[in-house]
Amino acid sequence: MTRRKAFILGMVCTLALLLPCYGLLMIYSAARTAPADAGQSNVPILSPTESDEKTLLVMTGEESPETFVLIRLDALHSAVNAVAMPASTVVLCDGAPFTLARAGQDAGPAQAAAALEETLAIHVDNYVLCPAQTLARQTEALGNGRLRLVNYMSAQALEQLRLAVPGVEDIALTPQMLAQALAEGAADRQMEPLLRAAGYLAFLRAGCQRLDSVLPEALRYAIAHCSTDLTATQVYDYQRVCSFLAQGTPQFNWAGLPGTFAGQGETERYELGAAALATARQYLAASPAQNASIEDSQ
Repeated sequence: MTRRKAFILGMVCTLALLLPCYGLLMIYSAARTAPADAGQSNVPILSPTESDEKTLLVMTGEESPETFVLIRLDALHSAVNAVAMPASTVVLCDGAPFTLARAGQDAGPAQAAAALEETLAIHVDNYVLCPAQTLARQTEALGNGRLRLVNYMSAQALEQLRLAVPGVEDIALTPQMLAQALAEGAADRQMEPLLRAAGYLAFLRAGCQRLDSVLPEALRYAIAHCSTDLTATQVYDYQRVCSFLAQGTPQFNWAGLPGTFAGQGETERYELGAAALATARQYLAASPAQNASIEDSQ
């Protein structure tokens, strides 16, 4: 056999061995990469679910809670709702009637949250209690809120606070300015919780696009310096909810719980009316409120 024929024969034998191996290798590689390629072409878009909602009880006070606002962050329905109530609101604690302020004084902010759950048949995920000035400092990054203070405060109070601007209804407020207005008080007792709820929402609305950074940072501060039942893991849940809200244009709705005042001073009591439970369900349950938007407040 000549060298040329031997070379050709050797090449044919080599190819006969390598080609099947190469074919098997290609099939194996295709089997490994095909699922990944398919997955890349069908990457799911992250969307909020029914679990992406939180109800936070925000209380202010130096040692015990003095003000009470329930804030619901609902990513699924793209809504942020606030319901405020007077400290003298009569609630149930294990079936016994107490005022919210008394419940907080006797057993701490956790008892106030539990009393609201029992009375209103709602779920409160977490609570935060801090001084009013601390709350104002921690929300400064949201920017200035706009609010029609003339709807809630007397002309004399606005003059004293230098917040009266002739011909201007919507006033641009810093958190510190709102804290001063809340300390001054509304024109009457019925308007005080509404002023607080509308004021809180004014800042959440102004800083909506920054909620996913500002609110989690404020909650982390609360864990270290305030009275709260929040955990570090739960803060990430709030961040997720806020990230969805920041992507759109949520509704901002506020309300007070219907009721009537009785007594004065230390004996003052705010008795909830028949519509209080329906209001709580409307603003703090699964479906968002469709009225009383902060944008439409009169």
